[in-house]
Amino acid sequence: MPSIIFYSMPSFIKELMLKEYIEGFRDSKGFILLNFEGLTVDETVKFRKDLHKENIKYFILKNRVAKIALKELKIEGMDDYFKNATGAVIVKNDILKVAKIISENKKNINNLKIKCGYLEGQFLNDKDVIEIANIPSKEALISKLLMLMNSPISRFVGVLNGIIRNFVVVLGEIEKKKK
Repeated sequence: MPSIIFYSMPSFIKELMLKEYIEGFRDSKGFILLNFEGLTVDETVKFRKDLHKENIKYFILKNRVAKIALKELKIEGMDDYFKNATGAVIVKNDILKVAKIISENKKNINNLKIKCGYLEGQFLNDKDVIEIANIPSKEALISKLLMLMNSPISRFVGVLNGIIRNFVVVLGEIEKKKK
């Protein structure tokens, strides 16, 4: 009687996974690898919902298959990060948005750990991803820029108002002296 190994995955499933990983990684600007070992079901569901709200793809990776996919795409030097439970958040457009969602969830979920990232040909360590998350949003930067541009005008108007105010005070004093 042949022995049945329940833990091995059929090769056609691995091939499908490999194809999906390659497409996901290739069609993106980059990705962030996470260690989700020790997360509860509720934490995982909340994290996935937060990503799904922003239309961000998240894979639970089979480490060996993911290594092969990255090798196919000529992305090297990340083999050491494929240990334990690994998930990949795919960055399609806005790295800031992705990094902020991960960072905010990391504050609430102790066991969610950033392993590393890859963005437009550049390797990112966990600290790089956190730094990216701390960059203000585009809207906040535009608001600050407009405030800085408006500041000199506001000061100029304040100076002109001060001159007019002082002139009126001087006229008032002259009128008092004439009386």
